[in-house]
Amino acid sequence: MPRRFVAHPERGFPGKIEDEGKVVEALYKIAALVYDPGEVPPRRIELTTIGELRAKYWNPTRRALVIPGPGARPHTYEFGPELLDQTTDTTLVNVRPEVLIPGKFPRPKAAG
Repeated sequence: MPRRFVAHPERGFPGKIEDEGKVVEALYKIAALVYDPGEVPPRRIELTTIGELRAKYWNPTRRALVIPGPGARPHTYEFGPELLDQTTDTTLVNVRPEVLIPGKFPRPKAAG
């Protein structure tokens, strides 16, 4: 079972999404599913390594991976020591957006 880490801010950013034909308020988050050595990730998911993420998103001033929000959103998500201290550059991860509609689904807990 992969370990799940939620980027900061863990509460996410507010936005809107269509749900059952209506536009509703939602929270947008970025999560990283971390696959330990020997774990077999599901097929058809986009995988990368921590090293590849460092090469693309490392911000030395913030000492974190700083990932821009999807689309035209002007905010960023950060993965810091909670994730980076528990992984190596060869660790496989699936970084994905998550959408939470308040009151609709239970709030998942972040690994760490």
